[in-house]
Amino acid sequence: MTACTSTDSTPSASQKPSTVYEQYNDKVIHGIAYEEEKIYFSNAKRAEVESKIPQYMQQMKKSREQVIQMYQKVSQSVAKCKKIRLTQERIEGNIAYLTYEQTDICNPSSGGQQKQSVVMHNEQGWKIHQVEIAL
Repeated sequence: MTACTSTDSTPSASQKPSTVYEQYNDKVIHGIAYEEEKIYFSNAKRAEVESKIPQYMQQMKKSREQVIQMYQKVSQSVAKCKKIRLTQERIEGNIAYLTYEQTDICNPSSGGQQKQSVVMHNEQGWKIHQVEIAL
């Protein structure tokens, strides 16, 4: 008998959407390989991210690996500074809508609470489709 724990490297199809998102967020904070990160994305989100890489390579005159490293550093620094708390989780068929209250823990004087909205699709397990942060 094996148990599913939060240290598993891939999201489980039986997990709640919020559990998958929070597991992903925790991995971003601690550093996650790009190939592993893509496992958390919906097919459409993965295609969107992949389609932007060549554009950024050209704009920044950087290699694919350098663009990915920069993307990951920015994602990690943002995630490290945001403490999130789930305020709503609504599932409608194969789409989940999550709302988080987020607090800037790196700059507490920056203001009050911010809102983070996450849309996830169930594609043989919950996958991140869209993330919006209202400042």
